[in-house]
Parts: sequence; structure tokens; C-alpha cells
Amino acid sequence: CWGEPGFHRFWRVWNPGIGHLLYRLYLALGGNRIRLVATMLVFAFCGVMHDVIVMLIFRCPFVAFTAAFVLFSILAVLSRSLESILRQERWPRLLNICTNVVCLAGSICLAVQLQMYLFP
Repeated sequence: CWGEPGFHRFWRVWNPGIGHLLYRLYLALGGNRIRLVATMLVFAFCGVMHDVIVMLIFRCPFVAFTAAFVLFSILAVLSRSLESILRQERWPRLLNICTNVVCLAGSICLAVQLQMYLFP
């Protein structure tokens, strides 16, 4: 899945089992009618669920996953919007892998910085 052409395609195949459930949530939230809103809400929901688990385990405020997943949603929406311009299916697989890894790592780094700023 790392070499998928486009960050939005990477997310489609990242975790097929959970992806199917999240797709059903996406459809329930309006899916193709309000794609942007539904996408953002599904990603935010995933982030909140990850944060809740961390908060239950460590018993301290945690928002890094929600922030990271919101950034992931922005990148996925941009990736889908730019798909016809970037034409990543023509890129070498290694370049697609690097692009997806940079999107993930950059989002996580920014989210961790936010976490450290809000809860030092």
C-alpha cells in the first residue's frame, strides 16, 4: 500500500478491515454528496478514537492523533483534488512511497509539536 499513487489511495488500502467500516461511516455522513465534510469527519473521528485510547491508558490529555488525522484528511482531499494534475500513477513506485511516507511523517511531527505545546 505504501506505493499507491496518491495519498488518498494509500488511505483506501492502508487497513482494509477498518477501512470498510469507515467507508460505511463515510456514506452515513453524506459520502459522495458532501465528500469534503464526510472525509474530514471520518478522519477526525478516527483521531479522536485513537486519542481516547491513549487518554484511558495514560490518564492525561492527548490530542496528537486527532491533529494528525485532521492533517491526514487535508492531505487526502488535496491528493484527490490534484490527482489529474499530478498523475502519480506514472511516477516511479519509490517516489510514491516517499511521498506517502513524507505526508505521514510530516503530519505526525506537526501533531506531536501541537501536543507538546498544548500539554508540556
